[in-house]
Amino acid sequence: MKKTFLILLSLIVLGVAGCSSKPEENKTTPTPTPAVTSTEKPMEGPSATPKPEETMMPKEDLEIGDTYIQGTFIENTDNSPTTLTFMKDGNFTSNVNACTGMVFVEGTYLKDGDTISLSIPAETGVYYIDHDQPFYLTVEGKTLKDKDDGGFSCADVGEYIPE
Repeated sequence: MKKTFLILLSLIVLGVAGCSSKPEENKTTPTPTPAVTSTEKPMEGPSATPKPEETMMPKEDLEIGDTYIQGTFIENTDNSPTTLTFMKDGNFTSNVNACTGMVFVEGTYLKDGDTISLSIPAETGVYYIDHDQPFYLTVEGKTLKDKDDGGFSCADVGEYIPE
């Protein structure tokens, strides 16, 4: 009886071991799938800011009045420059270098003499944009300069030239 029990136990152990063994893998090499390539050059850097030749508003459309400004300005840097587009109706849009990436914001501005104050009513999730408002720029000819030494953009240049 002991022999029968040992034989039966051995068969069970071998059966369990045989069931848990890994099946033999297919030894054929998979054929790679051809990748689709694009002939378009991708945008460089983390910014989706258009290059000056891609803008919709030519430099001739820059207009600076007593109480308004109309035109697009770009931060004077190659390091993910912030862009600012002003409309005569007191609204502006901006693609801001916010340190962790580019953030699109829109808001209102007030031009008083040579000072422009920017206010962004919607929460952006970027602490300094949401809590350090309003941002102040000064008009110097056709150039805008940040009154707080680059406080609006993390590129920390603070000079915006017509685009």
